[in-house]
Amino acid sequence: MNPVSLQGLVPDETKALLLAPWRMLETDHEAFMVELRELETILKEHQAGGRFPARVLGRLQRFVGNFESHMGSHFKAEEIAVFPHLRRHAPRLSGTLLFLIAEHRVIQRTLSAWKRSFRKNKVRANSTISSTVLFQRGLELVRLLRIHVERENRIMRQFPSKAA
Repeated sequence: MNPVSLQGLVPDETKALLLAPWRMLETDHEAFMVELRELETILKEHQAGGRFPARVLGRLQRFVGNFESHMGSHFKAEEIAVFPHLRRHAPRLSGTLLFLIAEHRVIQRTLSAWKRSFRKNKVRANSTISSTVLFQRGLELVRLLRIHVERENRIMRQFPSKAA
């Protein structure tokens, strides 16, 4: 390959590398909002019942496990790739981006508290437990996540072409 054709490849490859985390986050946010609505529906359906049946507890625990396993890489992509890029190209967002990083920590603590409420209530495969604590902490997590994702989406929509 001659040097002229290589010069054309480098910017395209660089652009693709820079776009990858951005596209991943957009896709994650879309899929996650669907999961979040499902979680909220489950919580609200069982709010009045006073107890969560074992099958519902299993679904809630799977959500926690899936979210927790994915959350670290998602937050890392934002904090290491996307946010620094935005900070360089839109310095006026620095405060907002720092706030989003702080929100990541609040979300992690809220998720940990929700997980503790499962353990504290000794959730077992064939048990039912009082829904008050799980409901309140679950809805708080839903609220925090929804606000956070919507805030990030508003920022991402401002810079669709500047992400790379």
